[in-house]
Amino acid sequence: MHFSARFLRLKLTRRWLELDKKRAYTVQEAALAYGVSADVIRAHIKLGKLVAHYPTSRPIIGAEELNDWFEALPSEAP
Repeated sequence: MHFSARFLRLKLTRRWLELDKKRAYTVQEAALAYGVSADVIRAHIKLGKLVAHYPTSRPIIGAEELNDWFEALPSEAP
C-alpha cells in the first residue's frame, strides 16, 4: 500500500493535534509527542525523572509532568 507524502503529513499533523489536547499520555504517546523512544520514557520513569501513575497495570504520565520533564532536560548535547 502506498500513501502520498501529503496524506502522511496530514495524518501525522492530526495525530499531533490529538496528542496536544490530552491531559495524560501512555508511554508510547509520550515518546511520540516528544520525539524519543518508549525506552527513554521508561528509563526516566525508573530513574524517578518522570512520575507515572498506574490506574491500571500500564503507566500514564500527566501532561504537566511531561512538560516539566522536557524543560529540565539539558539544552546541549553531552
